[in-house]
Amino acid sequence: MKATIKTVSFNYNGTKPLLSNLVVTDIQDKVYPDENSMPLWGVENTGNAYYTEDLNLVWGLVSSKYENNPNVSTVRQPSLYLPGWVDPDWDGTASELTENFENMPASDFSIGALYTAYGISDTSSSGAIDYSGETNMAMWVKWQNLTRSAETASLIPNLVFTDTAASAIVGTKGVLGPGNTAQQNSVNILVTPYVEKIQYRIPFAVPAIVVLLILILATMIALLIACLSGTSLTHMRLHLQRVAPGRIYTTFLNPDAKVLNMRPRDWSKRFGDRGIDLSGEFPRASDTCADPNADADADAIMFEKSAHSPLSQ
Repeated sequence: MKATIKTVSFNYNGTKPLLSNLVVTDIQDKVYPDENSMPLWGVENTGNAYYTEDLNLVWGLVSSKYENNPNVSTVRQPSLYLPGWVDPDWDGTASELTENFENMPASDFSIGALYTAYGISDTSSSGAIDYSGETNMAMWVKWQNLTRSAETASLIPNLVFTDTAASAIVGTKGVLGPGNTAQQNSVNILVTPYVEKIQYRIPFAVPAIVVLLILILATMIALLIACLSGTSLTHMRLHLQRVAPGRIYTTFLNPDAKVLNMRPRDWSKRFGDRGIDLSGEFPRASDTCADPNADADADAIMFEKSAHSPLSQ
């Protein structure tokens, strides 16, 4: 693989901002009047500390002041054969080969692009772009047309390589003049800021808003009633105790004990183990669950008294 500099002539119709209006009319090798005007290519010099298979060397055009730098091997010529190495026995996929690369345009792109161009059968199942046409009908038709002749079939690896390499290489020329030293932008730069925002459609919130308003209204009414009626948590707890079935039945059986107003701990200690038999015509103390210290007959007499008491009415 060789890097070279070309002179490209093209026409562009600027009336429409479309790339299709760009037409390349001619591509020629750059002509240099003498050797001193040829580009100075530089390749990273590791001092033979690594094998070629250990890493891909960084290469590119360098300034003349680095021509004798000990960390860079330089050569002045029209082109440069790129360093790099691909394991010929590699049986994996192109994405596995390049997933640990830094994707440096002057280092890793050529190896990944070269392997992708000649490993198309692997890319369809590797998660990379499917150049096989298995999942892309347009690409499949394109390959079908190119394979109609030997001349056009040879273009397929070149097209795949160009597509892959073009996605990895970025330009090195700035917009601030030579060396990016201009004080102001010499070229207008169009910047489109992208800001992440979370948007919510208000109509979808209408049900929740209605429920919230009802909840607020109910809460305000409850607070108003609580303030005007003089009620408290103590009164509420007392009302809940008075409607408890256990309190009601034990009150019928013990009308003089003020069971309804007893504290929960006192009631549980005194009546919590009492049994109530509801199988008859009226509730009565259960002999099997009753307090062993209490007399069943006394309970029956006490219930008979309670049947005529005002509480039973």
